[in-house]
Amino acid sequence: MPLVEEKIKINAPLDVVFANVCNFESYPKLFPEVKKASVLKQTSKTAEVDFVFHIMLDIKCRLKFNISKNFISWSLINGGYMKSNDGHWELSSDKKSTQVIYHLEITPTMWVPSSLIEELIKSNAPNMLRNLKKKCEKNKNKLSFMKKPSSRA
Repeated sequence: MPLVEEKIKINAPLDVVFANVCNFESYPKLFPEVKKASVLKQTSKTAEVDFVFHIMLDIKCRLKFNISKNFISWSLINGGYMKSNDGHWELSSDKKSTQVIYHLEITPTMWVPSSLIEELIKSNAPNMLRNLKKKCEKNKNKLSFMKKPSSRA
């Protein structure tokens, strides 16, 4: 099961980072490998989201998110090329910055060398975190432009 864990310090308050991480529908603008994100259900504590990722080929999956202020985790509900897709965003903050840990474990349905999958994931994760950092730092004093988790059921 390929495992990736990356860290980054973002010079923005935790609330700004949290709002961006939980704004699932904005993922295609934030993360180039995410081609589509459709929120099916979302409350302040959970979300169910359909994604289309492009990493060598288009991969469709549905993820369930569990949301708390400092820890946003997900697990696979279903996905054509994946047996599992589990991970989390872990956020910790001092007054001016937020430490972000991104953790991902994926198991494909077909045999693929784990070193290949791990290399693909490891090459994408730093770019994802840099994009998140750039957006959060650019908008660190603004929360109003971001969609906060709603009470859609």
